Amino acid sequence: MMRTFTLILGLVVWGFAPVFGQKAFQNTMFPYTQFAYNPAAAGTPFLGMLEGPNVMLFYRNQYTNIEGAPQIAGGSFSMPIGNGEAGSFGVNFFNDQIGPFSNIMADVAYSFGLEVGATGKLSFGAGFGFRQVKLDPSQWVYNQDGGPDPVLPLAPTSGIVPVLNAGLHYQSDNLFVGIAGQNLTEPSIESLLGAENLGDDSNVPRTFSLTGGYRFDLGVEGRSSLTPAVMLQYDLVNIPQVSASVYWNYAPLVVGLNQRLVNSESTGLMVGAMLNDRLFAGYAFDYIWNSLNSAGDVSSHELVVSYTFTTSTSNPRKRKDINPNTND
Repeated sequence: MMRTFTLILGLVVWGFAPVFGQKAFQNTMFPYTQFAYNPAAAGTPFLGMLEGPNVMLFYRNQYTNIEGAPQIAGGSFSMPIGNGEAGSFGVNFFNDQIGPFSNIMADVAYSFGLEVGATGKLSFGAGFGFRQVKLDPSQWVYNQDGGPDPVLPLAPTSGIVPVLNAGLHYQSDNLFVGIAGQNLTEPSIESLLGAENLGDDSNVPRTFSLTGGYRFDLGVEGRSSLTPAVMLQYDLVNIPQVSASVYWNYAPLVVGLNQRLVNSESTGLMVGAMLNDRLFAGYAFDYIWNSLNSAGDVSSHELVVSYTFTTSTSNPRKRKDINPNTND
C-alpha cells in the first residue's frame, strides 16, 4: 500500500500537476508569466508594458545536477479581441519532463474585463484544455525485494484528461491582484496507473493561487520603479507555497530578488531588461537551501522572453509609462 501511495503521490506532485513538477506553474519571475496560471490575465500586460497581442516563451531547469530533475519549456499567446471591449483570447502550451514522467499541457482561455475607476480593469476568465501524461516504468527506481508493485505499469503508458481553470484579475496603472483555480474538476488518472478502484487517491488536486504586487514610481523622469510582489499557492496535497519578490526597474534594466518563504526552499536572483515597452527578457538563478543541495551543487535556472506586437488598438499611454521619450 505504501508503494501504491508513493507512486500516486509522485504522479500528482511531480508528474501531473499542470506545468510544473512541484505545483501548478511555480516560477521565480511570476509577475511576467501571469497568464500561464490565471486565464483572467489573458490580454493584460505586465505593469508599464504595452497592451496588445503578446507572445511569452518560457524555460526552467530545476534542480540541476540531480538525475531526472524537472525541466519545462513552452509558452503562451494572448491578445485583446478588437480593442478589448469584446474580451481577450489566449492559449498556453507547455511540455514538462520529470524523470520517468512527461507531461504535456495545452489550454485555451477567454477573459472579459470591466473598467473600474479611471485606470483599473477587473477581468473574469476561464480556460479549458487537456493534460497528457506519459510514464516510462523502465526509468522508475524502487525497492523490488517484495516483488513488482501491482500498481506500477510494466510497459510505457499514457493518459489524457480534460481540465478546467478559472480566475479573476485586477490591474490598474500600479497595482495587480489575481486569484485563480486550476484542475477545478479534479480529473482522475486511474487509466494511466492501469489500476481500478483507487478513488480520490488518483485525482489531480485542485490548485489555487493568489498573486499581487504594487509598482512604486521612483521618479528619475519616470524611468525608475520598485515593485514588490507575492504569490501564494495551495492545494490539498502539498503544504502551501509562498514566494515573495521585489523588482527594481531602471529602464531598461530590471533586477529582482525572490525568496520562497515556506521551508526557505530557495533564494532567487533575477536580471533582465525591458528593452522597450514591447520586449522583455529575463534570467533567474535560484540557489537551493533544502536537503537536495547537501553537496552545494544544485540550483535552478529560468528564462522568460515576452514580446507585444503593436497594433492600431495598442494603448499609447502604456508606451509612455516605460519610455518617457516616446512622443507618439
